Amino acid sequence: MLAANKTPVWLGVAAGVLVAATALGAALAPYLAVHHPYWLLALNPWPRHQILVAPHTSLAPFIAVVALRGLYACWVAYQLGKHYGARGSALLEGRAPSLGQAVRMTEQLFERAAGLALLCLPGLLTSALAGKGGVSRRLALGSSAVGLTTWAWINHQLGGWLEPWTAPVLRFFHAHMLSATVVCALGVGLYQLMSYRKPRPSDDLVKPSDQDTAG
Repeated sequence: MLAANKTPVWLGVAAGVLVAATALGAALAPYLAVHHPYWLLALNPWPRHQILVAPHTSLAPFIAVVALRGLYACWVAYQLGKHYGARGSALLEGRAPSLGQAVRMTEQLFERAAGLALLCLPGLLTSALAGKGGVSRRLALGSSAVGLTTWAWINHQLGGWLEPWTAPVLRFFHAHMLSATVVCALGVGLYQLMSYRKPRPSDDLVKPSDQDTAG
């Protein structure tokens, strides 16, 4: 039974905090980008957010916040991958077949170059695959930390180069703070609602088979 091995409470809480922080950062992005850029990075360090606020942040704290926040996400993903293992792919494929198939293809590539993938593409997917594939936690998080730090530096430099194009965006946010924040909040809320209403995996994934109950 897939449902028998439930997610530990501490892991569910950690994952919930990650999801909530990401959604909150996206919803309040216009306000945070203008007034509290480091809080935006701590809540939601998407690359576009990094590039947007980079010209108005110092390099060292920028890298520290982005890397630590990213490492927390990698740790949660690693633990989820370790806990669910192959069942996670089955559940994902039942919920979103196209995404599940893409994950399975990625798994095959990951097995051939796990260390390189963690270093070059640190994030939720590679960390989850590392947990599922039995990669040691120290190696997975260590490689991801180096990758996250490197990408934070790259995005900070890229943000400086792109300032002539991102500065007007920040000025727009400043001039239309309330409306821009409301639009982002509504967008996040709509996305969460649509995600929540997606069909769940079939009952065969969470209930014992007829053969299990026949005896």
